[in-house]
Amino acid sequence: MSVDVQRITDFIWYVNSIWMLPIQIFSAIYILQKHLGLGALAALVTTLMVMACNYPLTKLQRNYQSDIMNAKDDRMKATSEILKNMKILKLQAWDNQFLNKVKTLRKKEYDCLWKSLRLQDFTTFILWGAPSLISVVTFVTCMLMGVKITAGAVLSALATFQMLQSPIFGLPDLLSALVQSKVSADRIASYLQQSETQKDAVEYCSNDHTEFSVEIENGAFSWEPESSRPTLNDIELKVKSGMKVAICGAVGSGKSSLLSSILGEIQKLKGTVRVSGKQAYVPQSPWILSGTIRDNILFGSIYESEKYERTVKACALIKDFELFSNGDLTEIGERGINMSGSQKQRIQIARAVYQNADIYLLDDPFSAVDAHTGRELFEDCLMGILKDKTVLYVTHQVEFLPAADLILVMQNGRVMQAGKFEELLKQNIESLQTQCDSEHNISTENKKKEAKLVQDEETEKGVIGKEVYLTYLTTVKGGLLVPFIILAQSCFQMLQIASNYWMAWTAPPTAESIPKLGMGRILLVYALLAAGSSLCVLARTILVAIGGLSTAETFFSRMLCSIFRAPMSYFDSTPTGRILNRASTDQSVLDLEMAVKLGWCAFSIIQIVGTIFVMSQVAWQRPLDNWPNVGSIVFRDLQVRYAEHFPAVLKNITCAFPGGKKIGVVGRTGSGKSTLIQALFRIVEPSHGTIVIDNVDITKIGLHDLRSRLGIIPQDNALFDGTIRLNLDPLAQYTDREMGVVENGENWSVGQRQLVCLGRVLLKKSNILVLDEATASVDSATDGVIQKIINQEFKDRTVVTIAHRIHTVIESDLVLVLSDGRIAEFDSPAKLLQREDSFFSKLIKEYSLRSNHFAGSNDLLS
Repeated sequence: MSVDVQRITDFIWYVNSIWMLPIQIFSAIYILQKHLGLGALAALVTTLMVMACNYPLTKLQRNYQSDIMNAKDDRMKATSEILKNMKILKLQAWDNQFLNKVKTLRKKEYDCLWKSLRLQDFTTFILWGAPSLISVVTFVTCMLMGVKITAGAVLSALATFQMLQSPIFGLPDLLSALVQSKVSADRIASYLQQSETQKDAVEYCSNDHTEFSVEIENGAFSWEPESSRPTLNDIELKVKSGMKVAICGAVGSGKSSLLSSILGEIQKLKGTVRVSGKQAYVPQSPWILSGTIRDNILFGSIYESEKYERTVKACALIKDFELFSNGDLTEIGERGINMSGSQKQRIQIARAVYQNADIYLLDDPFSAVDAHTGRELFEDCLMGILKDKTVLYVTHQVEFLPAADLILVMQNGRVMQAGKFEELLKQNIESLQTQCDSEHNISTENKKKEAKLVQDEETEKGVIGKEVYLTYLTTVKGGLLVPFIILAQSCFQMLQIASNYWMAWTAPPTAESIPKLGMGRILLVYALLAAGSSLCVLARTILVAIGGLSTAETFFSRMLCSIFRAPMSYFDSTPTGRILNRASTDQSVLDLEMAVKLGWCAFSIIQIVGTIFVMSQVAWQRPLDNWPNVGSIVFRDLQVRYAEHFPAVLKNITCAFPGGKKIGVVGRTGSGKSTLIQALFRIVEPSHGTIVIDNVDITKIGLHDLRSRLGIIPQDNALFDGTIRLNLDPLAQYTDREMGVVENGENWSVGQRQLVCLGRVLLKKSNILVLDEATASVDSATDGVIQKIINQEFKDRTVVTIAHRIHTVIESDLVLVLSDGRIAEFDSPAKLLQREDSFFSKLIKEYSLRSNHFAGSNDLLS
């Protein structure tokens, strides 16, 4: 089911293609009609015919996908069974037989995969060849209808056919995803629509309405409802609250089924089952979670110390905990390799006891423990901590029968006798002794393990290493197929370019011009080139399918052999689900997706190279070596947003910073000050408008060219691991020992690091300097020193200062006040202060009041 869910999830990526595809096609036909007149009808008819051909292919592909999923189900079912019983397989030396069984099932799946891939290759061949076919048919139709084909019309038509290419090329993937998701959805729907357990199998009553905890009247139950012989029949049972009921009988007599009837897990054919109270069930085979012992006992419940200690003591686990290095925090593997059968049994009994249920159903709880432990468990647990609870327990041991309030003797699915131990002895029931076996002891070998038994699944982070790609590409025949695949795609690209160039070169420039060659010959050569490109696509898809599926099969075989040859400790420390994920979802990706996606990556690169070869490369503007020499900055209708669906942070910013001036940028928090600087350095790209520095549009030059010419002391300062010489001092005036710093300069204060950043921009000597709240983390005295240095060293350069301390911009030539991402004011400080209602005046007053408040607080403290 994991593969089915994944395929439905993958289909979501293709949903938009369903409505986009017809829009793209009819838009292309409309454009063709403008240039080729009635010839566009031929394009429309041919397009519809190509798409109609997909219906039978899609139907056949759906059948193949169903076969693939059925074969995968059979393989995964066998794999799951093998993993669960791997210990038995190894003990019996059945490894090779079951390995061959999985290989046989995989061979069946492989055949289904190959059929599906062959059909997909044929579909891709048709659809990738469709644009060439459409263009040939369209041009031939135009020739027959007497429509004049000029070079302009040809170029427009070819561009339009390229427009058609995208939806038609994407059609195979869309159809494949649609078919796969449809098959998976049907399988999931079939699973979800299977019959549920009977909702009315058990009637749950309140303790206040009945004196019986469990009541069965004229009950008949069966694991196979169609069978003429029910598993249980004529069951009559009434158990009062607090009773201890022992159930005994020969193997297959129906003891466990009787407990299942109380749980509602077996199909009820007739009768009534009433249960009053919360139930807890302990199965015959210990069921252990991967986690610590305490996690297994609590089972999601809140840890209560006293209750937990009572439970552990009653289940005879105290001595066992002392044997483990981490006590009850020792981790248990999925199969409990570090636990004996007795310990696992008592852990799951403790789990049930801790739940504090009203009714306990114990299926042969003493079979896995020795006689002494069994007696201790019976007295302290069943007759001790559970003395007031209703307990129904299956047992084969006679010594646990006398204490029962009621004994049920099962035979052939019926309760043959019922009563106390003495009553049954008087009735001379010989089978009572023969059907019970008290010699079911399992040694309690305790294996001391580290607390962390099941390791977290290893994952790789970061960039995928080239070794991974090389391993994948060279697995089959040492990568011999790869160059042929690239050659086929390259030939396809070259033939596509050649066919388009041929049509553009041979077509007459005007309707009155005489063509260089006859139209028949022109279209014949074009058709041959188009056919050649289509055959290259066919060769490429077949090679990709062969290489991809062969690689997937090789990886599967290696994985399978590794699993079967792994030591038993591997299976005890590795969850089964983790192995099954590798063999199901991950293997499915290898089978059907990996080769195609890697191929698309390579094909896209080849297509890009071809496009660059055909189209003239757009010249990238490069600034002069002395740029910027003036330092003027012009913002033209600048708008910035951090994502397309986010609101604009900067809105219609239009202003000019003259070169060589000191510009202060102020505003409240969130007004857009830092975003303006990020836009200047193109950390975020403008969504509208532009920024021009010394007549150069910064959006038209390289990022390195831009950022290397600007200086900035950022708000977030940092030093690098190494010496001050590395960070600042190129003259090596001090020794490394004297100037060492730790990573990120954490042994330097924020203010010291800010001064080092100031040194960096001084060395850089940029004509434009940006201070992004550079003095916010230093004292006022240091702030004054920094401002003095900047005024001296950058007196003829442009300095843009963003500051919370208003006095740092009061001496600026111009002040830009931002509010809610817009320009509120932009003028000299003197003119802005002349108006008491200006934003800048209000900010000055707020800062003054805050400064006076802080000064008063300092006086009070002193």
